[in-house]
Amino acid sequence: MNRPDVTLSVFAEHMRLANPFDDNRVTQVDSLVGDVPQINRRAFEQLVLYAEKTCRSDNGRGVLVSGSPGIGKSHLLARFGQWARTEKYPFVYLLNLQAGPSDILRTILRTTVSILTRDFAKTPAMCRLYKIVSMAVKEANNRYAPGKLLTINQCRRAYGKMLDEQNYRGEIYQVLWHLFEDIQRGQLQLPRTFLAPLAIRWLSGEYLDADESARLGLDLATLTEEGSALSTEEMKNVLRVLCEFTSYRNRCFILCFDQVDTLSEEQVQVWSATVHALLDSCPGLLVVTSGVDETFLRWASRHLVSKASWDDRIRQFPVLLSGIDAGAAKQLILGRLQRSCLPFESLAELAALQTIDESFPIGTHALQQILCEQDGSERNDMRPRDVISRAGRAWDRQALRIQSEGLEEWLRTWNSTTPLLPAVGAVSEVDTSPPEPAKTFDANDAIDEIIEHRISEHQNSRRLRPEELPVDPGNLTGLINSLLKACVDSPKPFRESVYGSLRGFRSGDEKGTGRAPFQLIIEHCNPNDGSIYQTGVAVADAYSGNSATHMLKRILGGLQNSCRADSAVLIVDERSPLILAPVGQERLKELQSMESRFMLETLSFEEYARLDALESVVGLARAGDLTFVGSNGSNISISVAEVYESHHRTGRYFASPLLCRLADGLKTPSAIDVA
Repeated sequence: MNRPDVTLSVFAEHMRLANPFDDNRVTQVDSLVGDVPQINRRAFEQLVLYAEKTCRSDNGRGVLVSGSPGIGKSHLLARFGQWARTEKYPFVYLLNLQAGPSDILRTILRTTVSILTRDFAKTPAMCRLYKIVSMAVKEANNRYAPGKLLTINQCRRAYGKMLDEQNYRGEIYQVLWHLFEDIQRGQLQLPRTFLAPLAIRWLSGEYLDADESARLGLDLATLTEEGSALSTEEMKNVLRVLCEFTSYRNRCFILCFDQVDTLSEEQVQVWSATVHALLDSCPGLLVVTSGVDETFLRWASRHLVSKASWDDRIRQFPVLLSGIDAGAAKQLILGRLQRSCLPFESLAELAALQTIDESFPIGTHALQQILCEQDGSERNDMRPRDVISRAGRAWDRQALRIQSEGLEEWLRTWNSTTPLLPAVGAVSEVDTSPPEPAKTFDANDAIDEIIEHRISEHQNSRRLRPEELPVDPGNLTGLINSLLKACVDSPKPFRESVYGSLRGFRSGDEKGTGRAPFQLIIEHCNPNDGSIYQTGVAVADAYSGNSATHMLKRILGGLQNSCRADSAVLIVDERSPLILAPVGQERLKELQSMESRFMLETLSFEEYARLDALESVVGLARAGDLTFVGSNGSNISISVAEVYESHHRTGRYFASPLLCRLADGLKTPSAIDVA
């Protein structure tokens, strides 16, 4: 019996707007749609085996997944991540790292803790970090209080005994206990300590004030005037302890770096050294790195990574992906077709055609054109992305026929017995659709369209999993740095007409002067007299108490010392607004009283995700992983230069209020009063 909302006209609209092959990329690690286990089965089994072996190893292990663009690397990682979560392995997926070299470790840690505490706000006991600590507490109870009625005090004593026995020392263990106890009290409906949020902030590398540090029992002798924060070595130790605790459940801790081809050369050097150090110091850590072969060969030829880091640690266990055969490609296509047509299975007209041909609506002839060579032999070593793209074009041809002929005529003339392959000397693909109206192919339009599509995909991925893009001043600073560089280095037409007042930028760090007031200094040119003025960019790295007050104090000092900056922009992530004590509020009022010289800019998550997506697409092009369909139907690679040109041509950079503000300055140059 037909549902009233399922009609042939609805199917026609579905054909026009819902091509199931439009999405030919995995845009987030848990977005597996239409998984075909046969594809890269051996590689998946290798990853599972390496994870299981790492559980029993006293060392960290590195696995490198490589292959050509579109071969299925991200899809493989998505399948592996799904397996890891099902089997209760902590799995942290890191994509499009933008942090500068000095911030890479902190960004890795902050993203890790953010992912592990994804459910904390709504259901604290469901967050992965709590479960990891629970593994250690359970192990302690099994050793020192077997069979006893467990109370929080009993758990605390057992936990302490285990730490003593293992000679575990340091504040990290203590802070993790506070997180466990607070959440456990909530579970038992006992008075809470409310220390879990403080513990998460500290474990993420944020500053805590003196009173907050005292509540967690941190050593106050190590406090600076800004509060307490993890050192570089302590950041590594947080990850090491998480690996230790994970091992009590006979699991390893998995860090997955996807599309590392997007890293700049400077980032690669620090990233590889950082991962090497983590693998050396964290038993039970599995690091999976994914990227394109050519990128890795280029790294080696330019000596961006040392042999000790690369061959012996990060690439210790290589997994090379190859193309798929016709059987797997057929499963891939038919699976998407069947899922797409499932809502219309009750329509008799369509059911009859599906009975004739399982590849309806694209048809057997189109399917075979994808799977077979011109001599009829089956193709091998096909890239899954190419298979999906060609199937998508076959779907679009049928959709165009419906528009041109009308649905009734299309259904009447649709025929799966069209000759399988063209005759010798004929065109390479059979296409029974009527000719399209002649039009000029515009490569720029095609490039702009595919880039905008990839940007939307990436932005949607971040929207679905915001914990993978946490509040992180280091990552945001690196991202702004990359975006500004694209504007400064733009080709002449854009450099003169769009970014005319933007002269350049540099790091705000000043050696030997303590913490700098600004992360970046942007130089602008007064178009009236050619004079140069400077805007200091401060990305908020402290949000409450003394640390935020000192941050504002540094910015104030940077403005009062005119050789540092003529104006300043303070960028605050909307997810962590400033929470200021009276002294901090006074500092903020002083800054705001400067009117045109200071601006507090709140960055929404949507805008942050959009900026992240702009640079992500550049990275895809850098890795040779971005293509569009040319006028002859072939896939053409989009270069990094073409991505930048598209960004400039379509005004994507200045569509961001933040970038527009930074590139143009706070006010016109003549309005800035330099004391």
